[in-house]
Amino acid sequence: MLELPSLYLITDRTLTNGRPLEDIVHDACEGGVRMVQLREKDLPNRELYDLARTLRTITNQFGTKLLINGRIDIALAAEADGVHLPVNGVPIAVARKALNKGIIGASTHSLTQAEKAQDDGADFITFGPIFSTPSKEKYGPALGLTVLKEITSKIKIPVFAIGGITPERAAECRAHGAHGVAVISAVMGAREVAVAVENFTSSPKAKERGFPTKTSRPADGGQVGNDTIKFFKSEIGNRHSAMLSRLHILTDTVIQSRYSHVDLAKIAIAGGANVIQYREKSASTREMIETAIAIQKLCAAAGVTFIVNDRPDVALLSNADGVHLGQDDLPLAAARTILGPTKIIGISTGNINEAREAQEGGADYIAFGNIFPTGSKIKINAPRGLDQLREFCKAVKLPVIAIGGITRKNAQEVMACGAHGVAVIGDVCRDENPRGAVEELQRLLNPS
Repeated sequence: MLELPSLYLITDRTLTNGRPLEDIVHDACEGGVRMVQLREKDLPNRELYDLARTLRTITNQFGTKLLINGRIDIALAAEADGVHLPVNGVPIAVARKALNKGIIGASTHSLTQAEKAQDDGADFITFGPIFSTPSKEKYGPALGLTVLKEITSKIKIPVFAIGGITPERAAECRAHGAHGVAVISAVMGAREVAVAVENFTSSPKAKERGFPTKTSRPADGGQVGNDTIKFFKSEIGNRHSAMLSRLHILTDTVIQSRYSHVDLAKIAIAGGANVIQYREKSASTREMIETAIAIQKLCAAAGVTFIVNDRPDVALLSNADGVHLGQDDLPLAAARTILGPTKIIGISTGNINEAREAQEGGADYIAFGNIFPTGSKIKINAPRGLDQLREFCKAVKLPVIAIGGITRKNAQEVMACGAHGVAVIGDVCRDENPRGAVEELQRLLNPS
């Protein structure tokens, strides 16, 4: 049987009073925490991955389960035990396909949400806020113990009470049917972390309520590992015919608001684009997956390659042909582990050393730029120019996709430098006739 402890620690590095988060987690595990959720949503992809790997090493020392908030790709790459999904996160059924035997927890704030999470196959839920707490104010007023009791009487999977939990309140929550409690500030902000944990696990009432408790799920849980990845890939299949070609169109809804990502993909495909890259930086994971699935269907029907920018999890769950990674995203090797050998992985590079590292690491293509001044890139470097592009193309063996300020006016010059293709954003997305812009780019790149 899958065993879940009664104390669930959720991280928040803003509460540690300057102490490294990994030290807090170590001391918490030493004090008796046996399940930790890494919940640092603001960290860049690479930093989040590195932190997850560090916490995986720590939690393994104590036999503590590690869950990752919202990010299936990080969970897979870091070999965590599972994920914890926010209300607007990846649908539970989709996550289950990807994780197979991994643990799935779900945040809920109402009976309707709790029942849906249970019906969809979550292993446990958090429910709250039970008491008032600054970290949960956005979820509304405290729900209280009476509502908690109603939830626990109707939900069969383990329920962890969350929001304003103290050792005294933890006992009250358990008395009202909660399997356990999820805590943040009471441990994260404690001066003596191990003592704070022991206050939850060693009080007479805590012992009286029991810890841990068995659930009804078979004992096949644990780290997601490579078997999980193989299982999911066998379910969705792979498109072996995906190929790189000359014209890559990146969708963007920041530099223009007339068209959605899906609209832009339709327009670009109609205009003859060879590759569509979905580029979204601010939407929720659920929204990204829904959009990516819609674009993938369009691309598959048209025989156009579909790439997702930055997010291996979205690429995996939408069955995209591949992913494009920046220098601050997941390492190439981690993305390859998640996506497998047949998917395309492109890497953004700004110099020869980065290109060689990508080449040696098994990338399928390299993006180099920005070639010209551009307003569509979040991080804008000094333009590399055509001379640097020419030398770059000579120095690397992989296909080079030039990016940054590429327009119909300079695309042929770029190709003459040895680039395999071009990635275009603004010259299409901002144009009054984006389909016409794509068609003209195709004519320029493929003169008869």
